[in-house]
Amino acid sequence: MAGMVQKLDEAVADHRAGRVAEAERKYREILAVEPAQPKALHFLALIALQRRQPNVALDLMRGAIARDSSVPEFHNRLGEAHLALGQVGEAVQCFGKALRLRPYYTEARMNLEQATAFAPGRLHWVRYVMVEEVRKLLAAIAPERRDVLEISGEGWKDAFTFKSYKSLSYPDYDVCAQPTKDKFDLIILDQVLEHVRHPSRAVKNVRASLREGGYCLVSTPFLLRVHPSPLDLWRWTEEGLRCLFEDCGFDPAKIKSGGWGNRDCIIANFTRWEVYDPGEHSLENEPEYPATVWALAQL
Repeated sequence: MAGMVQKLDEAVADHRAGRVAEAERKYREILAVEPAQPKALHFLALIALQRRQPNVALDLMRGAIARDSSVPEFHNRLGEAHLALGQVGEAVQCFGKALRLRPYYTEARMNLEQATAFAPGRLHWVRYVMVEEVRKLLAAIAPERRDVLEISGEGWKDAFTFKSYKSLSYPDYDVCAQPTKDKFDLIILDQVLEHVRHPSRAVKNVRASLREGGYCLVSTPFLLRVHPSPLDLWRWTEEGLRCLFEDCGFDPAKIKSGGWGNRDCIIANFTRWEVYDPGEHSLENEPEYPATVWALAQL
Protein backbone atom coordinates (compact mmCIF):
# COMPACT_ATOMS: atom_id res chain seq x y z
CA MET A 1 0.00 0.00 0.00
CA ALA A 2 2.85 2.39 0.89
CA GLY A 3 4.34 1.74 -2.53
CA MET A 4 1.06 2.72 -4.23
CA VAL A 5 0.85 5.93 -2.19
CA GLN A 6 4.38 6.85 -3.25
CA LYS A 7 3.64 6.03 -6.89
CA LEU A 8 0.52 8.20 -6.77
CA ASP A 9 2.52 11.09 -5.32
CA GLU A 10 5.09 10.67 -8.08
CA ALA A 11 2.39 10.57 -10.74
CA VAL A 12 0.78 13.76 -9.43
CA ALA A 13 4.18 15.47 -9.37
CA ASP A 14 4.77 14.41 -12.99
CA HIS A 15 1.32 15.68 -13.94
CA ARG A 16 1.90 19.07 -12.35
CA ALA A 17 5.29 19.33 -14.05
CA GLY A 18 3.69 18.74 -17.45
CA ARG A 19 4.97 15.18 -17.88
CA VAL A 20 1.47 13.99 -18.73
CA ALA A 21 2.40 10.76 -20.53
CA GLU A 22 4.56 9.64 -17.60
CA ALA A 23 1.84 10.58 -15.12
CA GLU A 24 -0.77 8.66 -17.12
CA ARG A 25 1.43 5.58 -17.22
CA LYS A 26 1.79 5.63 -13.43
CA TYR A 27 -1.93 6.21 -12.85
CA ARG A 28 -2.69 3.17 -14.99
CA GLU A 29 -0.10 1.07 -13.17
CA ILE A 30 -1.83 1.97 -9.91
CA LEU A 31 -5.22 1.00 -11.35
CA ALA A 32 -3.81 -2.32 -12.55
CA VAL A 33 -3.17 -3.15 -8.89
CA GLU A 34 -6.13 -1.30 -7.36
CA PRO A 35 -8.75 -0.88 -10.14
CA ALA A 36 -11.00 1.52 -8.23
CA GLN A 37 -8.31 3.79 -6.75
CA PRO A 38 -10.33 7.04 -6.73
CA LYS A 39 -7.51 9.59 -6.95
CA ALA A 40 -5.94 7.81 -9.91
CA LEU A 41 -9.34 7.76 -11.62
CA HIS A 42 -9.78 11.46 -10.83
CA PHE A 43 -6.47 12.50 -12.35
CA LEU A 44 -7.01 10.32 -15.42
CA ALA A 45 -10.34 12.10 -15.84
CA LEU A 46 -8.51 15.43 -15.78
CA ILE A 47 -6.23 14.19 -18.56
CA ALA A 48 -9.28 13.05 -20.53
CA LEU A 49 -10.86 16.51 -20.22
CA GLN A 50 -7.62 18.14 -21.31
CA ARG A 51 -7.70 15.87 -24.37
CA ARG A 52 -11.33 16.84 -25.05
CA GLN A 53 -12.67 13.39 -24.14
CA PRO A 54 -15.50 14.26 -21.74
CA ASN A 55 -17.27 10.90 -22.15
CA VAL A 56 -14.13 9.15 -20.93
CA ALA A 57 -13.85 11.60 -18.02
CA LEU A 58 -17.51 10.98 -17.15
CA ASP A 59 -16.99 7.23 -16.76
CA LEU A 60 -13.78 7.68 -14.77
CA MET A 61 -15.36 10.15 -12.33
CA ARG A 62 -18.41 7.96 -11.82
CA GLY A 63 -16.01 5.21 -10.80
CA ALA A 64 -14.15 7.51 -8.41
CA ILE A 65 -17.37 8.71 -6.76
CA ALA A 66 -18.68 5.16 -6.45
CA ARG A 67 -15.57 4.43 -4.37
CA ASP A 68 -15.59 7.69 -2.35
CA SER A 69 -18.46 10.18 -2.63
CA SER A 70 -17.16 12.47 0.13
CA VAL A 71 -14.52 14.29 -1.94
CA PRO A 72 -15.78 17.63 -3.35
CA GLU A 73 -13.13 17.67 -6.10
CA PHE A 74 -14.62 14.48 -7.53
CA HIS A 75 -18.09 16.00 -7.90
CA ASN A 76 -16.63 19.19 -9.37
CA ARG A 77 -14.67 17.20 -11.98
CA LEU A 78 -17.77 15.16 -12.84
CA GLY A 79 -19.63 18.44 -13.30
CA GLU A 80 -16.93 19.69 -15.67
CA ALA A 81 -17.36 16.54 -17.76
CA HIS A 82 -21.12 17.04 -17.92
CA LEU A 83 -20.64 20.71 -18.83
CA ALA A 84 -18.20 19.84 -21.62
CA LEU A 85 -20.93 17.57 -23.03
CA GLY A 86 -23.51 20.35 -22.86
CA GLN A 87 -25.40 18.59 -20.03
CA VAL A 88 -26.00 21.71 -17.98
CA GLY A 89 -28.59 20.32 -15.58
CA GLU A 90 -26.38 17.41 -14.56
CA ALA A 91 -23.38 19.76 -14.25
CA VAL A 92 -25.30 22.10 -11.93
CA GLN A 93 -26.22 19.19 -9.66
CA CYS A 94 -22.58 18.09 -9.45
CA PHE A 95 -21.27 21.57 -8.67
CA GLY A 96 -23.99 21.96 -6.05
CA LYS A 97 -22.96 18.69 -4.41
CA ALA A 98 -19.32 19.83 -4.35
CA LEU A 99 -20.37 23.08 -2.65
CA ARG A 100 -22.48 21.26 -0.08
CA LEU A 101 -19.41 19.25 0.83
CA ARG A 102 -17.20 22.37 0.88
CA PRO A 103 -19.21 25.62 0.96
CA TYR A 104 -16.23 27.86 0.16
CA TYR A 105 -14.94 25.79 -2.78
CA THR A 106 -14.07 28.63 -5.19
CA GLU A 107 -13.55 26.53 -8.32
CA ALA A 108 -16.89 24.77 -7.92
CA ARG A 109 -18.61 28.11 -7.25
CA MET A 110 -17.19 29.60 -10.46
CA ASN A 111 -18.14 26.49 -12.42
CA LEU A 112 -21.68 26.69 -11.07
CA GLU A 113 -21.96 30.33 -12.06
CA GLN A 114 -20.65 29.53 -15.54
CA ALA A 115 -23.17 26.71 -15.93
CA THR A 116 -26.09 28.96 -14.92
CA ALA A 117 -25.10 31.88 -17.14
CA PHE A 118 -28.42 31.82 -19.00
CA ALA A 119 -30.68 30.99 -16.07
CA PRO A 120 -33.60 33.47 -15.66
CA GLY A 121 -32.63 36.30 -13.33
CA ARG A 122 -29.01 35.19 -13.22
CA LEU A 123 -27.51 36.71 -16.34
CA HIS A 124 -23.89 37.56 -15.73
CA TRP A 125 -22.87 41.21 -15.69
CA VAL A 126 -20.12 40.50 -18.21
CA ARG A 127 -22.70 39.00 -20.62
CA TYR A 128 -25.61 41.38 -20.12
CA VAL A 129 -24.93 43.93 -22.85
CA MET A 130 -23.59 41.29 -25.22
CA VAL A 131 -26.79 39.24 -24.93
CA GLU A 132 -28.99 42.28 -25.53
CA GLU A 133 -26.98 43.42 -28.56
CA VAL A 134 -26.86 39.93 -30.04
CA ARG A 135 -30.63 39.62 -29.60
CA LYS A 136 -31.01 42.77 -31.71
CA LEU A 137 -28.73 41.39 -34.42
CA LEU A 138 -30.62 38.10 -34.57
CA ALA A 139 -34.04 39.75 -34.45
CA ALA A 140 -33.09 41.70 -37.58
CA ILE A 141 -32.44 38.58 -39.71
CA ALA A 142 -35.92 37.00 -39.42
CA PRO A 143 -35.00 34.19 -36.98
CA GLU A 144 -38.37 32.51 -37.55
CA ARG A 145 -37.20 31.65 -41.08
CA ARG A 146 -33.83 30.22 -40.02
CA ASP A 147 -32.65 26.65 -39.51
CA VAL A 148 -30.26 27.11 -36.60
CA LEU A 149 -27.33 25.13 -35.22
CA GLU A 150 -25.78 26.03 -31.87
CA ILE A 151 -22.39 24.48 -31.19
CA SER A 152 -21.46 23.42 -27.64
CA GLY A 153 -24.45 24.86 -25.85
CA GLU A 154 -28.18 25.53 -25.87
CA GLY A 155 -28.18 29.07 -24.52
CA TRP A 156 -30.08 30.53 -27.49
CA LYS A 157 -32.52 27.65 -27.93
CA ASP A 158 -35.52 29.52 -26.51
CA ALA A 159 -34.45 33.06 -27.42
CA PHE A 160 -36.58 33.05 -30.59
CA THR A 161 -39.06 30.81 -32.36
CA PHE A 162 -36.59 29.53 -34.94
CA LYS A 163 -37.79 27.56 -37.96
CA SER A 164 -35.72 24.70 -36.54
CA TYR A 165 -33.07 24.42 -33.85
CA LYS A 166 -30.32 21.86 -33.28
CA SER A 167 -27.41 21.66 -30.87
CA LEU A 168 -24.21 19.69 -31.39
CA SER A 169 -21.38 19.27 -28.88
CA TYR A 170 -18.00 17.59 -28.77
CA PRO A 171 -17.27 14.66 -29.10
CA ASP A 172 -20.39 13.95 -31.21
CA TYR A 173 -19.30 16.83 -33.43
CA ASP A 174 -15.83 18.42 -33.57
CA VAL A 175 -16.11 21.82 -35.24
CA CYS A 176 -12.34 21.87 -35.81
CA ALA A 177 -12.41 18.61 -37.76
CA GLN A 178 -15.05 18.96 -40.47
CA PRO A 179 -18.19 20.77 -41.65
CA THR A 180 -21.60 19.45 -40.61
CA LYS A 181 -23.45 17.01 -42.84
CA ASP A 182 -26.49 19.30 -43.01
CA LYS A 183 -26.57 22.96 -44.05
CA PHE A 184 -27.91 25.73 -41.81
CA ASP A 185 -29.04 29.36 -42.10
CA LEU A 186 -27.47 30.40 -38.79
CA ILE A 187 -24.71 28.81 -36.72
CA ILE A 188 -24.05 30.10 -33.20
CA LEU A 189 -20.79 29.76 -31.26
CA ASP A 190 -21.42 31.51 -27.95
CA GLN A 191 -18.26 31.56 -25.82
CA VAL A 192 -16.84 28.60 -27.75
CA LEU A 193 -13.92 29.73 -29.95
CA GLU A 194 -11.66 30.57 -27.02
CA HIS A 195 -11.83 26.90 -25.99
CA VAL A 196 -11.04 25.17 -29.31
CA ARG A 197 -7.57 24.14 -30.43
CA HIS A 198 -7.88 25.48 -34.01
CA PRO A 199 -10.25 28.47 -34.20
CA SER A 200 -9.51 29.23 -37.88
CA ARG A 201 -10.37 25.67 -38.84
CA ALA A 202 -13.54 25.94 -36.78
CA VAL A 203 -14.72 29.13 -38.52
CA LYS A 204 -13.87 27.70 -41.96
CA ASN A 205 -15.89 24.57 -41.17
CA VAL A 206 -18.78 26.73 -39.99
CA ARG A 207 -18.60 28.70 -43.25
CA ALA A 208 -18.75 25.43 -45.21
CA SER A 209 -21.79 24.36 -43.14
CA LEU A 210 -23.84 27.47 -44.03
CA ARG A 211 -26.32 27.85 -46.84
CA GLU A 212 -25.72 30.70 -49.26
CA GLY A 213 -26.57 33.92 -47.44
CA GLY A 214 -26.34 32.20 -44.05
CA TYR A 215 -24.96 33.72 -40.87
CA CYS A 216 -22.36 32.82 -38.25
CA LEU A 217 -22.64 34.38 -34.81
CA VAL A 218 -19.63 34.33 -32.49
CA SER A 219 -19.24 35.79 -29.01
CA THR A 220 -16.08 35.46 -26.98
CA PRO A 221 -14.39 37.08 -23.97
CA PHE A 222 -11.43 39.42 -24.06
CA LEU A 223 -10.47 40.93 -20.69
CA LEU A 224 -11.69 37.98 -18.67
CA ARG A 225 -9.80 35.52 -16.52
CA VAL A 226 -8.77 32.14 -17.91
CA HIS A 227 -11.62 29.65 -17.47
CA PRO A 228 -10.67 26.18 -18.79
CA SER A 229 -13.60 24.08 -19.97
CA PRO A 230 -11.49 21.98 -20.33
CA LEU A 231 -9.13 24.36 -22.23
CA ASP A 232 -8.99 28.15 -22.56
CA LEU A 233 -6.59 29.16 -25.34
CA TRP A 234 -7.45 32.37 -27.18
CA ARG A 235 -8.59 36.00 -26.92
CA TRP A 236 -9.64 38.48 -29.65
CA THR A 237 -10.42 42.17 -29.67
CA GLU A 238 -13.45 43.24 -31.73
CA GLU A 239 -11.16 44.06 -34.67
CA GLY A 240 -9.31 40.78 -34.16
CA LEU A 241 -12.58 38.87 -34.40
CA ARG A 242 -13.40 40.66 -37.65
CA CYS A 243 -9.95 39.73 -39.00
CA LEU A 244 -10.55 36.08 -38.06
CA PHE A 245 -13.79 36.06 -40.07
CA GLU A 246 -12.14 37.80 -43.04
CA ASP A 247 -9.21 35.38 -43.01
CA CYS A 248 -11.70 32.50 -43.10
CA GLY A 249 -13.43 33.79 -46.23
CA PHE A 250 -16.24 36.04 -44.99
CA ASP A 251 -16.87 39.35 -46.74
CA PRO A 252 -15.74 42.19 -44.41
CA ALA A 253 -18.64 44.33 -45.66
CA LYS A 254 -21.07 41.72 -44.28
CA ILE A 255 -19.68 41.54 -40.74
CA LYS A 256 -21.38 43.37 -37.86
CA SER A 257 -19.43 43.42 -34.63
CA GLY A 258 -19.40 44.94 -31.18
CA GLY A 259 -17.75 44.90 -27.80
CA TRP A 260 -18.49 45.94 -24.26
CA GLY A 261 -16.79 46.21 -20.91
CA ASN A 262 -15.73 48.46 -18.10
CA ARG A 263 -13.10 48.29 -15.39
CA ASP A 264 -15.55 47.69 -12.56
CA CYS A 265 -17.04 44.68 -14.33
CA ILE A 266 -13.63 43.24 -15.15
CA ILE A 267 -12.46 43.58 -11.54
CA ALA A 268 -15.70 42.10 -10.20
CA ASN A 269 -15.09 38.96 -12.25
CA PHE A 270 -11.60 38.30 -10.89
CA THR A 271 -12.85 35.65 -8.47
CA ARG A 272 -16.46 34.90 -9.51
CA TRP A 273 -18.96 35.33 -12.33
CA GLU A 274 -20.82 38.38 -11.06
CA VAL A 275 -24.58 38.24 -11.64
CA TYR A 276 -25.96 41.51 -13.01
CA ASP A 277 -27.78 43.71 -10.48
CA PRO A 278 -29.34 46.78 -12.14
CA GLY A 279 -29.31 48.66 -8.85
CA GLU A 280 -25.60 48.12 -8.34
CA HIS A 281 -23.84 47.55 -11.65
CA SER A 282 -23.09 50.06 -14.40
CA LEU A 283 -23.58 49.24 -18.08
CA GLU A 284 -21.36 52.13 -19.17
CA ASN A 285 -18.98 51.03 -21.91
CA GLU A 286 -15.26 51.82 -21.67
CA PRO A 287 -14.00 50.90 -25.18
CA GLU A 288 -10.41 50.44 -24.03
CA TYR A 289 -11.52 47.74 -21.55
CA PRO A 290 -13.67 45.25 -23.51
CA ALA A 291 -14.76 42.29 -21.40
CA THR A 292 -16.58 40.56 -24.24
CA VAL A 293 -16.80 40.92 -28.04
CA TRP A 294 -19.16 39.53 -30.67
CA ALA A 295 -19.68 39.41 -34.43
CA LEU A 296 -22.34 38.32 -36.88
CA ALA A 297 -20.94 37.46 -40.30
CA GLN A 298 -23.00 36.72 -43.40
CA LEU A 299 -21.87 34.37 -46.15
